[in-house]
Amino acid sequence: MARKSYKFTNRNFSYISIMSAILGIISLISVILAIVIAFLNGGVAGQNLGITGILAMIFSITGLVLGIRARLEKDMFYLYAYIGIVTNAIVIAGLTALIILSFF
Repeated sequence: MARKSYKFTNRNFSYISIMSAILGIISLISVILAIVIAFLNGGVAGQNLGITGILAMIFSITGLVLGIRARLEKDMFYLYAYIGIVTNAIVIAGLTALIILSFF
């Protein structure tokens, strides 16, 4: 006997919100890996890890903008938009703190 599924709403997940969450997760993983690699190298972060941090910051800013745009859409599910906003904000705050602390 086939099981039928019913959907009582017209709301869907926005592709923009899914992209925001994906960019947030990618940037979070890349920053964590860069920090672990720098720690294993005795605190020496080379040019490659610096470029990784810059790209993660660009991805996070882009993901944050996409997450905010997805949250402003009407009649959509907002779970991925919230995930994208939170993860991208955490990465931006973490990288900003890392840059500020590197000057002291």
